[in-house]
Amino acid sequence: MTGARAGRPAAGPQQDGTGRSSTEPDTAEQSTIDQCTAEQGMSGHGAIDQGAIGHGGSEPRLAVTRKEHALWLLERLVPDAGVNNLGIALRVDGHLQADALAEALRVVLGRYPALRTAFTAAGGELTKDVLPPDRFPVEVGPLELPAEPLPDDRLAAELGRFIARPFPLDGRPLVRAGLARRPDGDVFCLTVHHLVFDVTSATILMHTLIPVYDALAAGRPVPAAALVEVPPAPERRPDEAHLAYWREHLRDLPPGGTDLWCGAPRPQRPRLAGDIATHTLSEEGRAAVQQLQRQVRAPVAAVLLAAYHVLLAAHGAGPDLVIGSPLDLRGQQATQEVGYHVNVVPLRLRADLTAGFRALARQARDRFLGAMAHGDVSVDDLTAELPRTGAAWQTVYRHVFNYLPQVASEELVVGGTDGRLLPVENGYSKFDLEMVAVPAKAEIRLRYDRQILARPDVEALLRRYEALLVEAAAAADRPVGEYAGWSPADRETVASAHRPPTASADASPLDAVLARGRRTPGAAAVVDGDRVLDYAGLIDAAGAVRAGLAEAGAGAGDVVAVTARRPGDLAAAALGVWLAGGVCLPIGSDRGTGVRRRLDRCGARWVLAYEADPDPDGLGLPVVRLAAAGAAAAEVPAEVSAEFSADPDAAAPAGAPDRPAWLLADMDADADVDVDMDADGGTGTDPGAAGPFVPVALSHRDVMTALGHVAGELGAAPGTGTLASARPGSFQALVELFLPLTTGGRVVAAPPAGWADGPGLGEAVARHAVGIVPVPPGTPAEAVEAAVRGAADAADGLRIAVHGEDLPPAALRRLVAAGARPYSVYAAPGVGSWALSGPVESNGAGRTRGRPAPGVTAAVRAPDGRDLPVGVRGELHLAVAGAGSAWLPTGVLARWCPDGSVERLGPLGERATVAGRAVDLGAVDAALRDHPGVAAAATVGVLVPGPDAVPVSFVVPGADPAAGGDLARAARDHARDLLPEAVVPARVTCLEVLPRRPDGRFDRDALLRLAREQAGAAPGPDGGADGELVARLVEVWQRLLGTEVTADTNFFAAGGHSLLAARLAQDVEELTGAEVELAEVFDHPTPMALAARLAGARAGAETG
Repeated sequence: MTGARAGRPAAGPQQDGTGRSSTEPDTAEQSTIDQCTAEQGMSGHGAIDQGAIGHGGSEPRLAVTRKEHALWLLERLVPDAGVNNLGIALRVDGHLQADALAEALRVVLGRYPALRTAFTAAGGELTKDVLPPDRFPVEVGPLELPAEPLPDDRLAAELGRFIARPFPLDGRPLVRAGLARRPDGDVFCLTVHHLVFDVTSATILMHTLIPVYDALAAGRPVPAAALVEVPPAPERRPDEAHLAYWREHLRDLPPGGTDLWCGAPRPQRPRLAGDIATHTLSEEGRAAVQQLQRQVRAPVAAVLLAAYHVLLAAHGAGPDLVIGSPLDLRGQQATQEVGYHVNVVPLRLRADLTAGFRALARQARDRFLGAMAHGDVSVDDLTAELPRTGAAWQTVYRHVFNYLPQVASEELVVGGTDGRLLPVENGYSKFDLEMVAVPAKAEIRLRYDRQILARPDVEALLRRYEALLVEAAAAADRPVGEYAGWSPADRETVASAHRPPTASADASPLDAVLARGRRTPGAAAVVDGDRVLDYAGLIDAAGAVRAGLAEAGAGAGDVVAVTARRPGDLAAAALGVWLAGGVCLPIGSDRGTGVRRRLDRCGARWVLAYEADPDPDGLGLPVVRLAAAGAAAAEVPAEVSAEFSADPDAAAPAGAPDRPAWLLADMDADADVDVDMDADGGTGTDPGAAGPFVPVALSHRDVMTALGHVAGELGAAPGTGTLASARPGSFQALVELFLPLTTGGRVVAAPPAGWADGPGLGEAVARHAVGIVPVPPGTPAEAVEAAVRGAADAADGLRIAVHGEDLPPAALRRLVAAGARPYSVYAAPGVGSWALSGPVESNGAGRTRGRPAPGVTAAVRAPDGRDLPVGVRGELHLAVAGAGSAWLPTGVLARWCPDGSVERLGPLGERATVAGRAVDLGAVDAALRDHPGVAAAATVGVLVPGPDAVPVSFVVPGADPAAGGDLARAARDHARDLLPEAVVPARVTCLEVLPRRPDGRFDRDALLRLAREQAGAAPGPDGGADGELVARLVEVWQRLLGTEVTADTNFFAAGGHSLLAARLAQDVEELTGAEVELAEVFDHPTPMALAARLAGARAGAETG
């Protein structure tokens, strides 16, 4: 059959891809697919890259195939694990005769030479031979199971441990049997290595075994047919024409593209620990599959494969993606053959999410049928010619599709008693994700690697898969990108996470403060050291500001730049500006060379300065000078004083809710370069990136909405003290002033040294009974901890608002242990509020999570602009009510959490290409900060020859006394446990403090310069290695890789793969005489690291 090219528009409504006029799916195509896919399930195959297989010495009597060699390499990768074991169990309601069962097994095993094939791994080679029946003893041993009654699912889990016990490849049988005697019925379990077996063989073998057992148990002769040897099928050598087909099929395949955006980073050394999640399609889902089969005129297998491909593409894989699919090679004439008769073929599919499902399903159909026509070629015959991905053990595909059109009956009779077959899993997964479709049961199973995917994410994938089928059936030509990847549960989670803006009883912060002043004029409003300003005094000072502006000629709507540094002065200035109908623009006292230009862009008309402020005359604007708040009460005009102090019931002027009230504009940064500023005065783009300066304008309504949300989060109430320590131009300064003032609380000014004196700040917290402490972004973790320690007993219940990225989990756990209640907050570019916030859990979890604030809409988006569902990583976008439909990209990698919060995963800009794939350097920082002795960490990517970078990290020691010793080495080792080996920092350096930009963020440019200065000047991270040995290992690396190599060259990042790693291990063994496991190459992938490992092992052996 000649299929249409991928992506070609579908044929007319009465014509399918074959040119045949029809409205029904091609039943011949479906039959062909059913026959070829009858085997599958836990099919094993080459899960690792490999080139040509060569054998030294004499040629074995039986040649080892590439797919057999691939299975062996997989076992070398995960030694002492039964990753290639297959199993099946027989459970009966009565009891089995042990002698008859053992004899029946002997007879059946003698019938199949394939099962009597033995493999021997020695000297870096794998050989095989067939053992005669008299040299193939397989005992039926005791099977240990719990004594209590076990349901089938629990029994299968218990048997998994028996199945997972590895077979040594030492020439002995690769079959193991066990029998458990139980009151609720006996259990017989059979384990066979995949080298001689497949899933279809398991059913064949059991159905062959039972008649033989029945005869022996009844004293009858064994059926004659059971004594006839079944010769093994000859090994198929790949046909050159078929190889040419696959070469063309995979030509120009781009490397990589297999990772899902919901998966964890791929570990350098896999454990392949697996699990299975199962989903039964609803009636609606089943009807959708049948409807799609008719609509797109493709077999069910092609429909399900296309949906799987779209699901993967919607989650970040591809779009040019290869999916492995096992094909049964038995054919119609050999359906009862036992052995390893499966080839995995690479189905290359190109997803265009702007296309309809109909076109993608037909593409899948054509790929399926083409694969079946050339199925005698396994992917293991092709991997030597396929592009490398840069990862150590990764193949061209990491996702598999299995289609089981028929399921053998599980119910049977054994020795006159009822029994049933139970499939048993070995607890491993060779791939990131393997879909098993069982249409007879309307069942979809996903087997997954637990190192890559978490169960909640896999269960979400199953729900999204059914939702995709239903949506596609409703409109087969609708672009799949409009709906793929979302389930109803996802939509409900995201929708419920958003809250409308909350209405405030006060129209403006001015109204709220005036109302507080009328109710409690003598209550403390601002505490600054020994100076206390009550609400009456604050309002009087605000009246003086209004009078001064009026006298100077300032009018309604004028933007007034305020240079006040102390909280009381800034609060009085803001209130006075609002009384005059103006807009407050806090600029602080620091001056960059471009402040005048920025003031002009903000539309500033006046500068309001207090006596203690630096001379503002150089700003080029009219200046209104005032005495400090509280010092000028006697000079307030009588009518102003009477209006706001003498008569508490007098009507106060209300600011129009939608009138601009406050401009957020950072005047502290270097104004010679225009940079996008976020609401906390930080850069919204990469550090140093040029961009327009755009201030954020907040109306009175915006301020009250934001303050109402923060008050609810932090529990602000009358009398609550809030620490003020932020720069005047930031949103946090607005919170620190008007959160307490609008709720009847107190503003408590931080001591002059601020966060540089953590203990002193903590003493101020205790002395003034502060209840809320907003921490400016970029504040070192040790300063926050010192402040909490300084607060002593006052830390109990202390609410601390922190930017979670600044504090490692260990530091947050210590804050919680001290009684504090940390809250994670995030102020996004252009939003003008804490857009995301939420409590941090007692174990430090949630430090970078928060729910959208009222009136803030959040979205996590793919690079093509699609919204992504729960758990899938993308760029965080935000929109604010009242700001139109404009979405603000934040440059932050994020994902939705099941509870409706958004988790921030680090800046998108801080990424580097390491080992052939983009790496989030923030993830490296997080892994280092997870060490209890690290207070802060920053990583940079140092470019090396070629397209890749090498991660180099810098850490600041924390206050943990248990983290002594070589912190740099300890932190690097800790990161190695959490990260893929290629991403582990090549070097970690301890610094007393990390350089920071004026906005408080790490100065990665300075760190990059420092890393380059250190390159080549410092010893490697694995010092102590024999220099001569390192040099000899460099030669081995260079010979195998064919490229320039240094002592720090990562074998896999430089193009090495698993087969080459096996050769490397063998060459090193020959070079040194020491035994080198393949896994050691993965753990120590540089010449320096492996030399240090060998030196350490030699030293240990000498001292032991």
